[in-house]
Amino acid sequence: MSQQNAALPQSKLSPVTIIRIICIVYGALFLYQVLPYAESYAAMIPNLRSYGLKGVISLIFLILIPLSLVLLLVKEKGGWILLMFDLVYSLVGALYRGFKMSTGVFEPSSPSMVTRLVLTFVIVVGVMIGLTRKEVLRMYQIKNSDIIVVAILGIALFGYMYFM
Repeated sequence: MSQQNAALPQSKLSPVTIIRIICIVYGALFLYQVLPYAESYAAMIPNLRSYGLKGVISLIFLILIPLSLVLLLVKEKGGWILLMFDLVYSLVGALYRGFKMSTGVFEPSSPSMVTRLVLTFVIVVGVMIGLTRKEVLRMYQIKNSDIIVVAILGIALFGYMYFM
């Protein structure tokens, strides 16, 4: 049995393949989440002043995610930073909502809400793991200080959007 396992080829995904998979999956999920609300977002644009800074930031995310994916595909460091920023923001949000549900402060309106929260957590963590592989970090010339700054800014933006 162990001889058969030894004969199996070890497949290791290249950094370029990892990035392509991330861009396809995350891009598809972005479209899945945004397209049903496209009319609502379009209606916000003429009245942007009435929504304040939080409304503007929400609309910026609609541009930020596709931009980060394109930049990631063309191997720009800015794409990695923008996507990781969004992932940190999303992860903190999922953890916060999960904590609120687990303490009974926030009751999920349906079982699908819990499923969506778990899927968000799994996908975000999976993409983060892919983006923080040594080969990927080397390809985008990401330093530890870049990771720390992105994490702090993502957490700070979440705090502003939810607590201010």
